[in-house]
Amino acid sequence: MSVVIHFYFVSYLWIHPFISIFYPLYIVFLLEVKYLYIYLVLFSHVLVPPKIIPFSFGDEDFNVGQSAAIQCNVASGDSPLEIQWKFQNLLLNHYSNPGITVTKMGKRMSILAIESVTWKHVGNYSCVASNSAGISEYSAPLLVNGTEIM
Repeated sequence: MSVVIHFYFVSYLWIHPFISIFYPLYIVFLLEVKYLYIYLVLFSHVLVPPKIIPFSFGDEDFNVGQSAAIQCNVASGDSPLEIQWKFQNLLLNHYSNPGITVTKMGKRMSILAIESVTWKHVGNYSCVASNSAGISEYSAPLLVNGTEIM
């Protein structure tokens, strides 16, 4: 009795004359035992890390009292995604950063808004998107006109 094993990578799988499946990648083992053919199909999925679309606060510096907002949009990446914001490399939360609001808009977008800009808001704001495949981070500076009066 002889056994021959064939190994294939395919992206289209024909199962039946009326049923076929598209999938990113199939791993197919064909076991050939005399005249009996046994197909073992393993479904393989390549995990995609998040990718953030570049953003900015705009071309002009802000004046004290103006409102400011930026949008973090994750263009690609497998779900579930987690989106967080950092200020000067520290995670933002509404307790330690009053006046800054973070709003999640769906599964792939988050908006950071500052109602009334002051000099304490000057610095780099980073959006961090993560999933089981990896982490992506993008930063933008917020600049304010003038000098702070003590």
